[in-house]
Amino acid sequence: MGHGLPDWWGAAPKSTTYGLQDMAELAVRLGSVVTFDRRGDVIWYDDFGEGASRVSVSGAGTGNELRFSPYDGIHRAGSLICHTGDAAGDYSAFTKVLYYPALGAIGLELAFVPCADLHYVTGGLYFYTGSQRHHYGALYNHTTGEVMVVPASGVWTTIGTPGIQRVGARDYSFMKLVANILTGEYVRVIFNASTYDASAYTPYIAVDATVKSLTLECRAVTDAASAIDVRVGHVILTQNEPA
Repeated sequence: MGHGLPDWWGAAPKSTTYGLQDMAELAVRLGSVVTFDRRGDVIWYDDFGEGASRVSVSGAGTGNELRFSPYDGIHRAGSLICHTGDAAGDYSAFTKVLYYPALGAIGLELAFVPCADLHYVTGGLYFYTGSQRHHYGALYNHTTGEVMVVPASGVWTTIGTPGIQRVGARDYSFMKLVANILTGEYVRVIFNASTYDASAYTPYIAVDATVKSLTLECRAVTDAASAIDVRVGHVILTQNEPA
């Protein structure tokens, strides 16, 4: 691959070339899915252009599954549907197991569409140290309009109240969790137009001998005795986030 500097480097820009201070801007123009919050370095993402082929499926309740839809994506045509079971509390989820990342601030972003009878959607990061499991989680509660995290007590705690969000096939909400696995604490949760400070909280820790690794999870839970479909447009994992 050739290397070099802009044509106009060391002199004035030409009439058709300009300096680009934000390389993420160029990435977006070329089709990147990283448009909501461009801080951090992307180390993995999926916009489900190939369905659920790169994630593992889990769930509870009769008929729960992941479905690929060729419609109503964000950046491309496709999206993933979390179809829950048909009893209150049933869920549909997917996970991805990755290598243990460099210690520092890590981000997990989800784009999803709330729907009628949705109870909540969670985004979770599970860090396995070889002897412990550290769970950092963010939750949007659609019944109360609250954003929550799971702290050391293991009891979901409210950190923000953005209100109940819009529902509809293309009405995406964005939630980004940032946690510092070096210092062992939350950093922030961004939910649509709001940013909530979560630095007062530490993760829920349990004894676990799983080999060093990282698992991310997205889960949608129904609040009624009927199945629901929660559309997911992308999931993005970052490191080197500002802390």
